[in-house]
Amino acid sequence: MKSGILILAVLVLTIAGCFRPVPKCDDEVAIDLVKQIAGRELTKQIGARSSQNFSFTVGGIRPMGTDQKTGAQTCGAQLGVRASNTKRSESLSIVYTVESTDEGVRVSVHGLY
Repeated sequence: MKSGILILAVLVLTIAGCFRPVPKCDDEVAIDLVKQIAGRELTKQIGARSSQNFSFTVGGIRPMGTDQKTGAQTCGAQLGVRASNTKRSESLSIVYTVESTDEGVRVSVHGLY
């Protein structure tokens, strides 16, 4: 009987270890990925040299929904874009999705154009 309980406990812990929790909207990893994606998009639009003058902030983060099957989080936020050479700042409303994959965290950003 004790060996059956031990085997069951090991099986439960093994299966539980296979599932990664989905990060929340304000998770540091998710926010860093949003900034990286914004930087890549800006580089595509204006070139690598010019894009080095810009920095990004993510604020006003709010959860908008959760996919019941995957646990993916849909989030809204304000993306702040600041040019270091002119000190000018702009803000964009964006929507992003955060989900866990076998490789780690995946973020998709909408509203960067």
